[in-house]
Amino acid sequence: MTFHHAIGVLPALLAGFLAAAGTWAGPAATAPTPAPATKDSGAMEILQRLEKLHAPHTIVSGTFSQTKTDPVFLEDIRSSGSFYFERAGATRPDAPDRFWFQSNEVQGGNYRTSTHWVIGNEAINYFPSLRQVERYRLPQVESGIGQYNPMALAFGLEPEKILRYFTVEELPTTRTDVARLAFTPTGPPNERPFRRFILHLRRADLEPVLFEIEEVDDSTTRIRVAALQWNPRAQPERFQLNFPRGTTILEADE
Repeated sequence: MTFHHAIGVLPALLAGFLAAAGTWAGPAATAPTPAPATKDSGAMEILQRLEKLHAPHTIVSGTFSQTKTDPVFLEDIRSSGSFYFERAGATRPDAPDRFWFQSNEVQGGNYRTSTHWVIGNEAINYFPSLRQVERYRLPQVESGIGQYNPMALAFGLEPEKILRYFTVEELPTTRTDVARLAFTPTGPPNERPFRRFILHLRRADLEPVLFEIEEVDDSTTRIRVAALQWNPRAQPERFQLNFPRGTTILEADE
């Protein structure tokens, strides 16, 4: 069986990590990568600190709560759950980037639980209430950042790579303990994955606390992350894809 998937209907947390492969600073890095000059020295300083901070991190886990506001139907779609992400090679030399998360979504009074995986360039979505699994290959994106992973911007991308595809500015805030960075894509309008991505960080330790994604369809998604653990115990059991008998597997058209 086949289906035509639509990234726009997936939870934004999944959309945020789909193309994370190869985007974190390598674990061997010892200093920030030199980057092109930017007019916003505050933003550049934060980007360089993020790269250095996350150089030794190979695994991150945590919880999230998400609200997507739809301006057309004037409703909020809420979800929450937990996630786990491994950089390539974190558990064995030949392992690709691997991402897992479980989501509980509420929309219009309806409640749905789902589990999602991204293993290398393959995405798998499991919906227990439908007894259905969707599998498909992710497109390769030449930029190295990709159109589906704005949240990877929070975890130590090289400043040089970021500034190749985004303008970055530090936004004013009334809170002295929080910094806000705004990422605006510079590519052609029809290739921009979002209008703007705003990253909220604790200023003291640059821990990400909130992601705001201003979508091209005028919707807005706010994702709050918490209970982050850097380099926790590896959890290979997250990626054992065993589904109940009778589950329908849908494969995407190439």
